[in-house]
Amino acid sequence: KNAAYFRIYAANGGHNKDFSLIRDVKYDGKGSLRPSPRHPGELVLGERSDLRERYAVEAFNWVLRTVTGKVMPIVVHPTKRACPHVYVGRAFAEKKFHEEIVKLSGTDGFCIRRSGDDIYAFGADSRGTINALLELIRLNTDYFWFRPDEKIGCLFTPRDIVTFDKANVLSRPAFALRTWTGPGGSGHGFYGLWNGSGASYYVRPWNRFGIGYYRGRASGAYCEVSESFIEMAMGDDPDPSLQPMLNGERLPITNRTGQPCFSNPKTLEMTKRSVRRLVADAPEDWDYFGYDYSDSWSTCECPECLKPYRLPDGKLLSAKSASSIEDPLFRSTRTYIYGNAVAAEVNRLRPGTPVEMFAYIYTACPPSVRLDKNLKVLFATYDTASMRFPTLEQTWPAGYAPESWAVRFRKWLDENPASMGMYEYFFT
Repeated sequence: KNAAYFRIYAANGGHNKDFSLIRDVKYDGKGSLRPSPRHPGELVLGERSDLRERYAVEAFNWVLRTVTGKVMPIVVHPTKRACPHVYVGRAFAEKKFHEEIVKLSGTDGFCIRRSGDDIYAFGADSRGTINALLELIRLNTDYFWFRPDEKIGCLFTPRDIVTFDKANVLSRPAFALRTWTGPGGSGHGFYGLWNGSGASYYVRPWNRFGIGYYRGRASGAYCEVSESFIEMAMGDDPDPSLQPMLNGERLPITNRTGQPCFSNPKTLEMTKRSVRRLVADAPEDWDYFGYDYSDSWSTCECPECLKPYRLPDGKLLSAKSASSIEDPLFRSTRTYIYGNAVAAEVNRLRPGTPVEMFAYIYTACPPSVRLDKNLKVLFATYDTASMRFPTLEQTWPAGYAPESWAVRFRKWLDENPASMGMYEYFFT
């Protein structure tokens, strides 16, 4: 049933138009299919393997066939004469490498271990298994994919066989979640070959989990259930009083309108109602909740929103300017107060679920409130980039961080070390 579902998708708009349910074949251009030559060894895939483990062996063979013209047979029970046996997934490693699995717990890290003629490639979960198999072939070839797009091509040295001599590594990442996307999205074909698992896709009310997400889920992508600040506040029944006031006028919803009127008590009520609806409509298996920007510096300038407001510790915080650029602390703090409320509501419904926000533009300024334990922030050094300069070396004043990005980031790290993430642009 799942295979038929994906076959329809692939034939009607999928990135890899030549996808077929028939494995290990080459098309001769004359209407017939012939098997690919067999590479020494076997990929051992458990009877109860999941979508991601099946994707992992497909991706492994895709690279192997690209480099050697051969594929490694996929079996449920290993043949004694065929070596090496590459055992795919945690189920095979559970007893022999239990200590490694404990070390990888809670991450998409991976482990590769050799035992005689047997190689074990696994993670604590199946996302890690994708990374393990791709690392196994990366370690033993010079295969390199320039960009996550097969049209651009890859570099490798052709060879007759791959011997897989390098098969002993354990990699546990510092970050609990590693997600990425790129031109054209991240759920197409063997996109994970470029960077392992860890892409992300979004499920929103107008775009629920469907045929376009199937490959993303199989390839280890993380699923975010989300809406923007203003969409959550407005809900299905727009109330003009919740719209932001800019230059004395309440403006309708657009992506550039800005954020809702946070001083209106109904904003929080409607936001929580949207959280309940989103969680109820979410796919069975999703990873985190996103409380997202309308991508704009604009914030409500109504008289109530510019009044001082009382912080949880009893202190008053006053606005120094109506501009979020000139007074980011006032706006950042108000926004994170709402972020805390969203995190509390999500975790009332689904305990332990991370809620992700961007520490971006004015919310990159550390707020005057502590974060909810489940609220995670992605710190973005906009409009400079940590790909050019390490963040903690950016000690000079910046347009949107007068105290410097290094000082700002260090303050975040000191106050919220368990909540920190990074957000970066690499395709600009």
